[in-house]
Amino acid sequence: MSLLVFITLLLALVSFMVTVLIIGLQNQARAKAKRARPHISDAGLRELLRQNRMDEAIELYQRFTGVDIFSARDAVAATQRDLRLSDAEAEMRRLLRLGDKASAIEAYQQVTGAPLAEALAAVEALEQKSAGKKP
Repeated sequence: MSLLVFITLLLALVSFMVTVLIIGLQNQARAKAKRARPHISDAGLRELLRQNRMDEAIELYQRFTGVDIFSARDAVAATQRDLRLSDAEAEMRRLLRLGDKASAIEAYQQVTGAPLAEALAAVEALEQKSAGKKP
């Protein structure tokens, strides 16, 4: 009887060790694949977005990150929004320097599609940020 218990325990130990070994090898393979994956060029993605080549930007993002198409579409849309905001921010600053707050609000709304209250808050925040930078 004790020999049977010993063999059973030995088989359980070997099974556990094999499982740990397999998990370790899988983790090593994942880490190696992650290191080998090239990084997406933000500049390349932004250039495609500036040229209104949205589908190509999504394909590029998906190819380099390995995410599904829906996640890629969301990420590229967020990047496009950030790009539009950064482009519009310079124009909004110019309008604020000219004292044309209404046009700055309008510019923000055109870029973001935001309601008036959100646009007003964003332009006022930009106005305060710009005022804080002055000597």
